[in-house]
Amino acid sequence: MRKSTALFAVLVIAASLASGVIVYRQFRENPRTMAWDMAAHTYYGAELGQDVRLIRPLAFLHHVNESSIALWPFVHSVMLGITFALFGFTENVAVLLTVVFSVLTILAAFFTCRLATGKRSVLPGLVAAFLLLSSPLYLAFSTYVMLEIFGAFFTLLTIAMWSASIRSDRRLFRILTAASMLLLFLTKINYGLYLL
Repeated sequence: MRKSTALFAVLVIAASLASGVIVYRQFRENPRTMAWDMAAHTYYGAELGQDVRLIRPLAFLHHVNESSIALWPFVHSVMLGITFALFGFTENVAVLLTVVFSVLTILAAFFTCRLATGKRSVLPGLVAAFLLLSSPLYLAFSTYVMLEIFGAFFTLLTIAMWSASIRSDRRLFRILTAASMLLLFLTKINYGLYLL
């Protein structure tokens, strides 16, 4: 990686982390009640977190199935459950997971655009990162315990892996493309269908 490219990558990482800290701080200062879908996602994540913490594999599988029937496929609920089991069962922890993925999504946008353009220019990646960082809607969704941020991240990850697989003959990138597409489908089925 050239020095200028590395510098821009560091700037995007710093801006992404700063935006994550800012939106999380704003949520902590002005918390909102989780209603409807956010409450349901948090509830099923908490159920799975209890199963992980108490080492109940059959109950875990039951709650994975239950959350998939009630909501969408299980990737988001499982990630929430593991996060709850590790860091505690609070709304702040649920929101923090979404904030972390919002930061990862900005980084994925930058690197996906670089991969898709053949690594010739950082400009497309900078534009993509800037558009996300400057979008009030994106920043608002960064604190919602919903699927949108996770769908955006897995979509960008799939496109990045697919772009890398086109440029390389390595089987690893094809496997990673399939794995990220599967994660996208298992986050929300119609997100995966959009990519097809």
